[in-house]
Amino acid sequence: MEGVNGTIFAYGVTSSGKTHTMHGDQRSPGIIPLAVKDVFSIIQETPSREFLLRVSYLEIYNEVVNDLLNPAGQNLRIREDSQGTFVEGVKEEVVLSPAHALSLIAAGEEHRHVGSTNFNLLSSRSHTIFTLTIESSPCGEYDDGGDVNLSQLNLIDLAGSESSKAETVGVRRKEGSYINKSLLTLGTVRPQSLPLFFQCNSLLYKCRLLVIFMFKSPPAIKHYYLYVVKK
Repeated sequence: MEGVNGTIFAYGVTSSGKTHTMHGDQRSPGIIPLAVKDVFSIIQETPSREFLLRVSYLEIYNEVVNDLLNPAGQNLRIREDSQGTFVEGVKEEVVLSPAHALSLIAAGEEHRHVGSTNFNLLSSRSHTIFTLTIESSPCGEYDDGGDVNLSQLNLIDLAGSESSKAETVGVRRKEGSYINKSLLTLGTVRPQSLPLFFQCNSLLYKCRLLVIFMFKSPPAIKHYYLYVVKK
């Protein structure tokens, strides 16, 4: 809300609860709906500024970028200019309320690739990126010609890595191969480069990154991985 970009994503094996963590349900909302509601709550508490909010919703399926808010937007190209990295032709919708934003997410989810595997009846077969662009400027008696704040919040639901034990065949095996390949590539990004990797179209590259690690392992294994991450 103050011009700092943010990215949150859940990382882990298939069927470890990543999508539930990011989306939740009506009884227990996930990170995405809670973040959307928090943004609008802050706007209500900030009468000194006027805000413009835009959202986009993308999926990466078999290394192809598709627009979930525009079914015709398939195989979009990733470009780079002086302001950073962006997806060419992505549809952005102006949102006026939490309900409006959440309805767009729900509509986008209807177009996301999901499928049944040995581990999950509705397994995510693509990575999704929900981006909330927040623009604000001073207004009314507070308008002293101050700077316009522009930031993006990327909320990412990654598909889960799959082992050979998944025993998938055909389309599911191809999807799993692409999922594992992309996650392996993400794992090679150096920690100090992550804010730049998720630069969110910022000239100053001011960014906050949060990674949520999801586990399906015994406690002893979980503690070992946490130790490795801290190291």
